[in-house]
Amino acid sequence: MTEIDYSFLDGLGPDPHLSPTRNWHVNDQGFESYNREAYFPMIAGGLRGAIAARLGIRPYPEPLNERVGLDLAGGWNAQALVDLIAAGLLDRGLVTNDLDKRTKMVRQNTRIGHVEGDLRLPATCMKIKAWQQEHAPDGFDFIAHRPAGALQLLPGRVYAGGLNFLLAMLKPDRLLFAQMPMTTSLPCNARLGAMIRRHADVAEVVMSEDHPDPDIGRYSHANSYAIIIKR
Repeated sequence: MTEIDYSFLDGLGPDPHLSPTRNWHVNDQGFESYNREAYFPMIAGGLRGAIAARLGIRPYPEPLNERVGLDLAGGWNAQALVDLIAAGLLDRGLVTNDLDKRTKMVRQNTRIGHVEGDLRLPATCMKIKAWQQEHAPDGFDFIAHRPAGALQLLPGRVYAGGLNFLLAMLKPDRLLFAQMPMTTSLPCNARLGAMIRRHADVAEVVMSEDHPDPDIGRYSHANSYAIIIKR
């Protein structure tokens, strides 16, 4: 696997939203909300269809050929990963959150790992990489990053380095599903999408479109998602 350079996080420090007294929204929605809000009409079945096309659907896990997912800032109950495993699209997964507030049921789920920590800190990213090396040494099959209001308006170098970090942990011909961030140096999603397409390890980028349902599009950032296929 590619050696990872964490210097893209230099100088960021902890997320100011993650103070002990914060009232930060935690997204505990299931995978269907991902599939519904990110509108990909050009792909049969949308995001779910894209995952099924590459990973297949299995009624039972194959221990020697596990499909492993990563959901960054995926909610305290890891519901999206739980849903993908139940649907036969993944066999195991890792969820990250700034604090570990999993329920007893989620803690007892041996198919779901957890990393606690602020994603702006190198120590958190190193813990994610260590989990991947131990449990998915060949790489993840699916990575999701939908932080909603977090990790916005950061320098372009942070998003470029973050893309390198995630692609380094992804298997070839597998999917990264990412919310396109607001950023000070790359204010337009089209420009950010162009930067992603130029990446040497990216085979294909599919950008979401405006959702035809205004009630979904208005609140869901539905026009700011990408499915990125690793070369």
